[in-house]
Amino acid sequence: MPQREDFSHLYERCSELFQESVRLADHMRFAEAADASGEALDLIQRMRRLDPAHPDLLPQEMALLYNRARFLASDGQVHEGMESAARAVRGYRDLATLDPDRFTPLYADALSRLGQYQRDAGSVPDAIASSARSVEIYRGLVADQPDRYGSDYARILTQHGRLLVNTGRIPRAHEALAEAAGYYRSVLRSLSAAQAPYCAVAFTKLAVILHNQQRYDEALSYAEDAVRVWRRLIEIFPDNLSYQEGLTEALVYHATALAVHRRYRQALTEAEEAISAYARRSHPDTSGRLAAILNLRDQLLQVV
Repeated sequence: MPQREDFSHLYERCSELFQESVRLADHMRFAEAADASGEALDLIQRMRRLDPAHPDLLPQEMALLYNRARFLASDGQVHEGMESAARAVRGYRDLATLDPDRFTPLYADALSRLGQYQRDAGSVPDAIASSARSVEIYRGLVADQPDRYGSDYARILTQHGRLLVNTGRIPRAHEALAEAAGYYRSVLRSLSAAQAPYCAVAFTKLAVILHNQQRYDEALSYAEDAVRVWRRLIEIFPDNLSYQEGLTEALVYHATALAVHRRYRQALTEAEEAISAYARRSHPDTSGRLAAILNLRDQLLQVV
């Protein structure tokens, strides 16, 4: 009996650390989030020594590894994040053979995350293969149960499209993002908080592709919707810095699209908001978007 009480205490503490790591990551305190999830993983090993056959330990361990991959990679520890994601892939693959209905989607999610960090580590062919496999799995799931998996399929398509954009495979990215955006447009009025960030990313990335194809009306429409979705999210989660960064990126492209349509005053307002957001950041911009929006602002000031 004392052993069971000790196990229960460890299990409760592990759950607390899991939630704490998520909260820290929401505030972009990724190093602390990684430490909290690492401590929770140590507790998993201690619990395994007490009760090796406990059915919750492996799923909880995989969930921790899956999250920790993001925390590590976001803290600049890309290779460590990739290894954590790879361990999650292996674990979820094994679990999916035992309980396909429960764990196949989680296996696909882990593959998608692994692809992100393989790309960051420079393993582009492996990254695209992992991400494409994730899309393939979800495509099979959504074919059988569209109502259950439609939202997750759109999310995975968005992540795949973003990866393809970042590796210069624009035609394939366009195809993936257009399919995801089509789904999100169909549910835009009832969009959930969980769907909204991926919807906004899909709209933003697709707006850029369409702008570069000189399909300016479509680009403006998607950029407007992206800004609208990000603003709605920030109203609900005002302290979420990643959402604020998403809005800033969308504002850059929205201002650009507005300028093409000669809506100069509104474009200037959006540009100024984006520039102010960049000024509040604690880390420098490495994307080139700040330089672009500063240049656009200077041009707009000459015509407004």
